Amino acid sequence: MTRRTPVLDCITPLLSLWCCSAGLSCPNGEWACLDGSKCIAKENVCDGRGHHLGPDACNDGSDEDPAMCAHWNCMAGYWKCQDGLKCIDEGWVCTGYGDCIHGSDEDPAMCAQWNCPAGYWKCKDLKRCLMDWQVCNGWNDCNDESDEDAAMCTQWNCTTGYWKCQDQPRCVGESWVCSGNRANCDDGSDEDPEMCAKRNCTAGYWKCQDKLQCINEVNVCDREYQCDDESDENPTMCTQWNCSVGSWKCQDGVQCIQEHLVCDGDTACNDNSDEDPAICAQFNCPTGRLKCQDGLQCIHKSLVCDGDYNCYDGSDDDPVMCSLKSCPSGYWKCQDGLQCIHNSRVCDGGKTCDDGSDQDPLMCSQKTDCIAGYRKCKDDWLCRQEHVMCDGKTHCKNSSDEDLAMCAHQNCSGGHWRCKDGSQCIPQDWVCDGNPKNGCRDESDEDPRMCSRWTCSARQGNIRECEDEDGCTLTKCADNLQCIHRKSICDGKFDCKDRSDELCNDGCLKKRLMPWEEDIVKKCQEDLHRCVSVKQYCDGIAHCPDGSDETESGCTCEDWSLSSCTHEVNQQLYCMNKNWAPTGGLDQSSFECQTFLHNINTLKEENNIG
Repeated sequence: MTRRTPVLDCITPLLSLWCCSAGLSCPNGEWACLDGSKCIAKENVCDGRGHHLGPDACNDGSDEDPAMCAHWNCMAGYWKCQDGLKCIDEGWVCTGYGDCIHGSDEDPAMCAQWNCPAGYWKCKDLKRCLMDWQVCNGWNDCNDESDEDAAMCTQWNCTTGYWKCQDQPRCVGESWVCSGNRANCDDGSDEDPEMCAKRNCTAGYWKCQDKLQCINEVNVCDREYQCDDESDENPTMCTQWNCSVGSWKCQDGVQCIQEHLVCDGDTACNDNSDEDPAICAQFNCPTGRLKCQDGLQCIHKSLVCDGDYNCYDGSDDDPVMCSLKSCPSGYWKCQDGLQCIHNSRVCDGGKTCDDGSDQDPLMCSQKTDCIAGYRKCKDDWLCRQEHVMCDGKTHCKNSSDEDLAMCAHQNCSGGHWRCKDGSQCIPQDWVCDGNPKNGCRDESDEDPRMCSRWTCSARQGNIRECEDEDGCTLTKCADNLQCIHRKSICDGKFDCKDRSDELCNDGCLKKRLMPWEEDIVKKCQEDLHRCVSVKQYCDGIAHCPDGSDETESGCTCEDWSLSSCTHEVNQQLYCMNKNWAPTGGLDQSSFECQTFLHNINTLKEENNIG
C-alpha cells in the first residue's frame, strides 16, 4: 500500500489526528483508519457497528472512537443521534423503530418537525415516516391509520412497481397482477381476464399461453406447473426456451434448474445431467462458490475450512490447505489455524471452534466490542444479540443484560416494545396478544386502554427486514383489544377471547388471507363456522367436524391444481398435487398413485383413524 503526504479533509485538530497521523492517503470519499491499515467509506465512520466487520470498518476501532465521533460531521443523507456519537441513514429517522441508542431518532417532538426524505410519506399525526410503498397498500402502518384513508388513497399515485386496483383506493405489487392466484384487490380487478389478456407482464415475468397469467421466468420449464393451462412446461416450447439468467439447461434440452444446483453433489435435473462427471469437470462454479479438489463438485466458499466436510473428497477441510488459507470477510480463524467461523460466534458463550479458542476467557475479556447487532455483557466477556437485552430473561452470566438501571435507559431494538415499568423489551407481536404470561412482567402489554388504541403489527420485526414473510400478518379481534394471526380466522379454534375469529357465516374471509399465502379455503358443509384449505380436501383425514372434506361430493379435486387417485378397495377419491403426477395425467395403478395412497394409509394408522 502506497504511503504519501495525506490530502484528507482534516478540518479540526482532533480530526486531523485521526485522518492524518498514519500518513495514509485515501481516495476522495474514504477515511483512513488510525493504524494506517486501510481506508473505509466515510458513510461507515461513526455508524455504531463496531470493528469486526471486515472491509467495512477499521480493525483498530478508530472509526467508532467516541472522542472522534463527537466531532464528526455525518455525510449527506445521514443524521446524527442526539448523543453525538452515531450517524444513521435519514430514512431510518422517525420510522417507529429506534436506531439511536437512546431513541433520539424517534423523539415525538423532533419527529413532528422532521421532513421525511424523498421516497417517504409522513403520517398525519406527524409521528412517523413510511416508505412510499407502505402507503395505500391495504395495511395500517400509521398509528392513526392515515396511510389507508380512503379519500387520500383515491388521489394517491402508486409508487413505481405497484398497481392501483380499479374500483378501490389500494396499491398492489406489479408482480401480483395477473398472477393467476387469488385476487389481491377486493374488487378482483388485478385478475380481471379482459385486463390480463391485454396486459404486458413486468420485466422478468412470462405470459402463459392463455394470455391470462404471468409467472416468474425462473419458473418456466422447471418441471413444475405454474400456469393454469400448463403451457410453461410444454416440451416443444421448452426445447426452444433460453433459461433465465442464473439458470442452467439440462442435457435433455427441456428442463431449467438454478445454476447453483449444478455440480453441487445432488441431482436436480430429471436426466441427472447436472451431476455428470464429464460436464462437472468443465463447469465453472458460479460466483461465491469454489470447486473441490476432485474438480467435480462446487460448494459455497463459506463452507471451506468450517470444520465439516462438504466436498465428497474432503478437500474443503484439508489441514494443510486450511492452515495457509485466510478466512473470508466476516469470519474469524480459530487458534489452531484450521477452521473459520462466523464473527457472530466469537465469544457468544457456545463453543464453535474445535479447539474452543473462540470462547477463550482471556481473549474475550480483551475484546473491546461486538459485531453489529450484538452487545457486550457488562463486566463479562460474552457478546449477546441486542434484541435479548432487557427481555426479562438472563443471557449474561452476571445478569447485566437485565440490570434495571441499564434497561431504564436502554432503547428497545427494532420490532420490540418497551413495557410500562421500563425494565423490559418484548417483541411487538406479543403486545395485545391476549396472553399475559407471554409478555411484560407488569402485564402492561395487555392493558385494555392501551390495546384499544394499539395497531396490530403489520410487519413482525423491523420493517426494513421484513417483506413477504408469512409471520408478518396480524389482525385485531372484534373487541379491538387482541391481535391474532390472520391464519387463525375460521380455523375451527377460538383464538379471540370474544370468539369473533370464528364468526364465519359471511364466508371464509378470503380477503383476510395475505396475497403471498397462495391458499384457497372452503367451508365445511354442515359446520359453517369452520373453513379448511382445499389442500386438506380428500387427503384421507377429516378436517371438518362433519367430515364433509372427505365425502365424495366434496372431493372434486378441481382446486389447487389437484389430480385424483381412487382407492381400488373402498373407491374413496383422494387428491394429490398435479406436480407429483407425470405429464398427461394419472393412471390409477401408477406408481405415483400407489405411493400416495400407501402414505395416506400409513398416516391414518399413525393417527388411529379408521
